[in-house]
Amino acid sequence: MIYFNLPRLRSRLIRKIWIDWHVRTVKALYIFISGRVQGVGFRWFVERQAVERGVDGYVRNLADGRVEVLAQADDMVLEAFCETLRQGPPFSRPEELSLKKVPINPELRGFHIRF
Repeated sequence: MIYFNLPRLRSRLIRKIWIDWHVRTVKALYIFISGRVQGVGFRWFVERQAVERGVDGYVRNLADGRVEVLAQADDMVLEAFCETLRQGPPFSRPEELSLKKVPINPELRGFHIRF
């Protein structure tokens, strides 16, 4: 993602174009990971990777043994994030990632673990 120093941009038109472009490139996904992903530090791994990449959302365990992630970020960042989740931390064995697009939430900030 390209970052500009918005206060330095003098033209309102340039600011509007940048904001419109940024909003269009941000995507939100529900990611469901199945396999050996509970009891192996998977949620902490996801949180660390998300914070490093600037992904907003949350991660939580589901009763059926899967892990659910709501991730919101730039399209390219989400691709790299999903690839990292396919690898997982040591001792985990992610078998399948299911992705579901959802509408973005502009008020979603930061990433955390839900219990």
